[in-house]
Amino acid sequence: MPQNRFGLFFLIFGGFFLVMSVVNLWRTWRMDENIWWTPKQNPASLSEARDKVEIYFRGVQLEQILASSRLQMVESSGVVPLAQADITLRFNNRDRVLAQRIPGLIIFSATAGASLIVLLCGLLRVSIGGRRQVDGAPA
Repeated sequence: MPQNRFGLFFLIFGGFFLVMSVVNLWRTWRMDENIWWTPKQNPASLSEARDKVEIYFRGVQLEQILASSRLQMVESSGVVPLAQADITLRFNNRDRVLAQRIPGLIIFSATAGASLIVLLCGLLRVSIGGRRQVDGAPA
């Protein structure tokens, strides 16, 4: 009878952690797709993005073109030169977000594997213990 309790503990313990690990794996993998991009409400200015991106038009850097007022936009009120404040950037941070997920995915995968082994050990212990009692062999 004590073997059955131990097997039952393995079943409950293994099953609980297996379900939790699989749920966490699924939640981590199926995150919102909008997390890749910087928010539309808070885009980076051209000067903030200087260390990440440089934009060139025909070999001339965009900041130099804006400083000389050579880039203009036609509006209903006429032609208006663009300034650096008129240009904002959004970045796709998919590679960074995926890299941040890797440790969690490894931990959840290892926990799921270990929990599956514990669950299987519990299933084997319960089934072997149950057979011994049915066959009349001492437990």
